[in-house]
Amino acid sequence: FRRVLFRSELPHGYTYSAHPLACAAGIGTLKVYEEEGLLTRVGSLAKYWEDAAHSLRDCPNVVDIRNIGLPLNSMRVNTALPSLARRWRADVAYFPYWLAPLWMPCPSVVAIHDVIQICQPEGVSLSHRAAFRTYGGTVARRAQRVHALATHGKDALTRVFGIRAEVVDVVPPGLDMDLEDSQAAAPLAATDSRPFALYVGNHKRHKNLERLLRAYATVAARMESRLLVVGAMSSQADPNALPYVKLTEELSLAGRVEFVGQVDDAALRRLYRSARFFVFPSLY
Repeated sequence: FRRVLFRSELPHGYTYSAHPLACAAGIGTLKVYEEEGLLTRVGSLAKYWEDAAHSLRDCPNVVDIRNIGLPLNSMRVNTALPSLARRWRADVAYFPYWLAPLWMPCPSVVAIHDVIQICQPEGVSLSHRAAFRTYGGTVARRAQRVHALATHGKDALTRVFGIRAEVVDVVPPGLDMDLEDSQAAAPLAATDSRPFALYVGNHKRHKNLERLLRAYATVAARMESRLLVVGAMSSQADPNALPYVKLTEELSLAGRVEFVGQVDDAALRRLYRSARFFVFPSLY
């Protein structure tokens, strides 16, 4: 009976032996690749990043620039980098992400912008947090230098990973000096000349957008300024289904809060210039 049951009813016992669930997941993944044109997008992005990287060739202290297609943060690519560095006789290796090789034949610098996976773990899987704490921490401790974006990030890195403060360099993001307005169309109606407060950022939980909306609801009746929320909302097709849009309706803020979505750089500069004030409620 056991032999018949096994042969007729349980032929798929492991993910590598054509388990129906694993096959369904694989088919679903291939469908996403096809529908979203991911492979085509990779091809187009590779040229963009290659041109951007090679535009630095004539900068001071840049001896040579080499790349292999679009940079990927994958273990497979990173395990190949030590041999490439040896072949190219690299003087130093810079990694813009914590998923870097544990060993390099040359001095290495790794950029870890923050430790939000640890300090604000909501929405981050347990496996990702564990990988970041163990693998990312080891990479950071073995690197000759660590690049942080701000003093807050440096303090967090030394506290969470036990890195010596003297090996962490704070290098803030660059400043766009081209502040001239372009001819790009404004993202707002030209007839709406009311003053506004400006929020720029995504809608992740740690950005604290819910608290901002609730706080604004308590003073909206006494304020002349409306609130513009600028930045990526979600991958969902219907923006009206987003939780913060619904919250705005529940708080009776229709007409006072506008979700602009993503805008180009020229439009964003105009918004910064025109805003009555800028709000930054992020928890991290």
